[in-house]
Order: sequence, then C-alpha cells, then structure tokens
Amino acid sequence: QGVSSAAQMCIRDRLNTENVLTRNSDLLVARYAHKMIEISGQIIYALGGIVGSFYGTKYSNHCEKYDRAFDRWVESAPLYESKGYMNACSFIDRYIYVFGGFIDDALTVSSPIVEFLDTMIERDGWKLVKFEDTNKKWIPFSQGCAVQLNRNLLLLFGGRTTRTQCSADTFIYEIKDSVIKLLDCKLTQPTAFYQRSAVFYNDDLYAFDANENDLHIFNPSQVKWNVIKRAEWDVNDPK
Repeated sequence: QGVSSAAQMCIRDRLNTENVLTRNSDLLVARYAHKMIEISGQIIYALGGIVGSFYGTKYSNHCEKYDRAFDRWVESAPLYESKGYMNACSFIDRYIYVFGGFIDDALTVSSPIVEFLDTMIERDGWKLVKFEDTNKKWIPFSQGCAVQLNRNLLLLFGGRTTRTQCSADTFIYEIKDSVIKLLDCKLTQPTAFYQRSAVFYNDDLYAFDANENDLHIFNPSQVKWNVIKRAEWDVNDPK
C-alpha cells in the first residue's frame, strides 16, 4: 500500500514454508488505514479505512472478508460508523470489537463509540456497545492496540488521542459487565501501535510500537509493562 493512494492488492506471506510471496485475489475496495482481523485462522476481515488519495481523505464503513480456502473476497456487514486507524480485535474467535478510530481529516478526533460484530450472524450487522466508564478516565484513541486477555477481558493500550499526541494508558474492557476501566499501569512511554499486532508468548504479551520499534512486554499476572529498546535487541541474535 502507498501513502499517496489506497491499495487493493492482497499478498500472501508463505515465507515460513516456501520462501515466496504470492499474489492473491484483490480486495473489492482499495483502501488504507483499515484494520485486518482474522477469525478461526480461515476468514480475514478488512474493516473501514480510507478510500481514495491521502489528500482526498474519505473514511469508509465498508467491510469485506477473505476466505483462505477459496481465495475470494466477499462483502461483509458495514461498520456502524465510517472511520480509519481504529483499534480492533477478535474475541473467542467469533466476535470483532472496534474501539476508537479517527473520524476527521485532520486526525484529531477519535470516535467515542465501541461497536461489535457477531461473525456467526452477520445479517444482524454491527451493534453499538453501551459501556460504563467506571473511573471516568476513558479517552477515545486511534492507532493503538486491542487484544483478548481471557474469556472476559480485552486489553487496550497506547495509540494517539490526536495526530501528535500519543498515549501510555492501559485499559481493560470487561465483556460480561460492559465496563471500561483504566489500569494503574502505563506503558513505559507514550507510543502508537499503528499496523502492529500483539502476540502472547510464555504467558506474556509482546508488541512492537510504530514509533521507535521498541518491544513492549506486558505481564498479566503482575499487571506491569516492561520495554526492550530497539538499540538493545538484535534480530540476528538467536537468543
């Protein structure tokens, strides 16, 4: 994808098995600043984003999904709201939750709503979540990260509250009670995680930020963040 225009090309990474990249079926709608979410290792959703050139910003609520088995994109239920740079994650391999996302051309206003989709019954569409901000600290953000912690909790962290202002806040969203709560633990520095994914390894959560490529590590049992600075790690070091 380019900076000056939206891209429609879909590339499959097969480096782990065959050391090649192959071009798959193109997206139905060219876009960037969208979010990709995988469900059950088989279906990949492309959510919202920007359609058109960077200087003619047009946020979209269009969604589509890709079936690995058939190499095919098909239309999916549109988001409740048009937006880009949103934070999103899957939950129990069935639901998709979307938080924030910029809704203005200047990248200064993040959407205050939370919406979700039940992928088993897409015909019902995306639904708004009525949530409680227990400690009145919730600030909508974009270009952050969202990830499932367990069968009731989502972890939300980092991102931008405006185009130039990054956040170090960490929130949890309790699915059962629909509560968002600010945790008493911050990232070691404010940063964004645009187009980055968080992964679990040995019970800890790892995520590279989009600002400095520092590696942030969250320990759920200690509710604590650590960081390994880019200058401290070497991708060629087998340790």
